[in-house]
Amino acid sequence: MVQMINYVVSRQHAYTIAPFIQTEFPHLSNLIKIRTYDKLLPRNVVAPGIHIFTDFDRLPPRQVGRAGQIADFLRNGLGDRAVVNHPCEVVGRFELIEAMKARGNQFTAFRAEDIKTGIAPRFPVFLRRDKFHQGSISGLLRDWDQLLTTIDLAAHDIPISDIRIVEFCDTRDAETGLFTKYSAHHIGGRIIPDHIIFSKKWMLRRSDIVTPELVERELNYVRTNPHEKEIKEIFDFAKVDYGRIDYSFSAKDGSMQVWEININPDLSRPAQEVRMPSFKIVSSNIIDSFKAMASGFDS
Repeated sequence: MVQMINYVVSRQHAYTIAPFIQTEFPHLSNLIKIRTYDKLLPRNVVAPGIHIFTDFDRLPPRQVGRAGQIADFLRNGLGDRAVVNHPCEVVGRFELIEAMKARGNQFTAFRAEDIKTGIAPRFPVFLRRDKFHQGSISGLLRDWDQLLTTIDLAAHDIPISDIRIVEFCDTRDAETGLFTKYSAHHIGGRIIPDHIIFSKKWMLRRSDIVTPELVERELNYVRTNPHEKEIKEIFDFAKVDYGRIDYSFSAKDGSMQVWEININPDLSRPAQEVRMPSFKIVSSNIIDSFKAMASGFDS
């Protein structure tokens, strides 16, 4: 029996999936409905079917708790498979960074508000907001004076409880000399390689270097899923059933370095037309995984 998938997201951040459903693949509107927290949380009645909880890392703690109560209600009534990403069980971004240190990550992160408690970051570092996904909010900071000054300036506009100090990790590719970031989705138990970003910049959000060789390398990545086993273990550890992991490989020893798991990943097409063959493969895999999630609900 096929069940409706309810994609639960903050209204202002539905742009991650809305174009994918409404513009790219409108037939998915019969399978996936976007539900927003401002409608879901105040009500005592939820829609039938599977609920994928996303974007709750941006919610205030009280609303996260309410979302967790709804998830418990769904589990109790419909079973575990009715809830994807339980809001009170998913490991947070910086908690994941701390945990990944024991699994081989060569960097860690600290709360800026703990700056006076004897923390000892390995310089260089940069600042990042806990609840946002726009990358760094500083350049690379190379000593304590720079760090303290930058924290003071940032704290004029941002609560210090929302600022994190993140150690820099060199992940320049030995073959190309470029910073390289990989991304892969987890949907319904399946790992789906998504893209590779190449740049001369250390903070990567969009691929700004595109050559035939790099396009082919990305295409090979989405076709072969080379890191599937290790990625699946990390998703399982983080209790994330829907999301996208961003990772690179250390320039020092080639080990995997996990940056974060985004629980409301952007499914938009790439900016460069030459990368569309990869997007078509990824999109087909994503759609198949959504359909499998819905059809396997009662199995």
